Amino acid sequence: MIENSQNSVDIHTSSASSQQECSVITSSEENLYRLLLPRVLTEQELTTHGYPRPCGQPNKAEITELYPTYGDTRRCHRCQMSFEVSSDGVYQTAETCRFHCGRWKPVSSGHFKKMFDCCGKGHKSLGCKKAKQHVYKNEISGVYEGYMETMPLNEENYKFNVLSFDCEMVYTRFGLSFARLTVVNYKLETVYDTMVKPSAEIIDYNTHMSGLRAQDFIGVTTTLHDVHEWFKKNVNADTILIGHSLNYDLKAVKIVHNKVVDTAMLFSDSPGKMPGLKLLAEKQLGKVIQVTGKGHDSTEDAQCCMQLVQKKVNWKE
Repeated sequence: MIENSQNSVDIHTSSASSQQECSVITSSEENLYRLLLPRVLTEQELTTHGYPRPCGQPNKAEITELYPTYGDTRRCHRCQMSFEVSSDGVYQTAETCRFHCGRWKPVSSGHFKKMFDCCGKGHKSLGCKKAKQHVYKNEISGVYEGYMETMPLNEENYKFNVLSFDCEMVYTRFGLSFARLTVVNYKLETVYDTMVKPSAEIIDYNTHMSGLRAQDFIGVTTTLHDVHEWFKKNVNADTILIGHSLNYDLKAVKIVHNKVVDTAMLFSDSPGKMPGLKLLAEKQLGKVIQVTGKGHDSTEDAQCCMQLVQKKVNWKE
């Protein structure tokens, strides 16, 4: 069972057929689509920011990482320490990970300084949380297998012009992997919400961020293949996909897509400085999300991204 923003629901797999009847494109959605088109990332922006790009080979994608790692060395996603992992996912470094689960934020106490909001300590302090081992994102540039590219518009995949989606991630022996996926439409209605069984062994449920625990995976049989089948039937190459730092989500679900609006970049004040979704929700929407210690909710985050872009382009239904 997973706690969402409204109530506790079982979301092992739910889709448009069981939650929301798919309908034809409305004039309101068409209007939003036209307003968003100028905000779609360029090819250069997609490549520069590590989005999966076509490489001329079927079922493969090329990824250029902003901060790539090399060889067997990995950087812990939580404490930033370096450690070694072999190509077959075997950890060569066995040591405890000490990290802060909160955010690094400024505080006012007579003079400007920053501290972690999880424990109130400074940046050089020993982490307030402990885990059995380090974890990492796969940040190696190269060509990867197992990808699908969204297809041109056809009589089956025409249902949506604009969608927002978000993934909750866990850590496996081979890095970060998605374990829950939620997709919402322009009305903030959930059209797809599913738990996903990672192909590799989960070594850390990332609960303080994902909100997921071992019991949430009991009975889960949905795989990446099933997710790809849903995208083939509901998303076409002209659909605008919205999300926050969506490069990570598209890498996780192994999808190549060209029409993307990324709220991290849309609301960036300067190159390289990407505001967090929590901060944007508070400042732009007056909403409190991603409360420290309670984990994220992919439905809430996907809805928030949709609301942010609607506000940015002054769209009203």
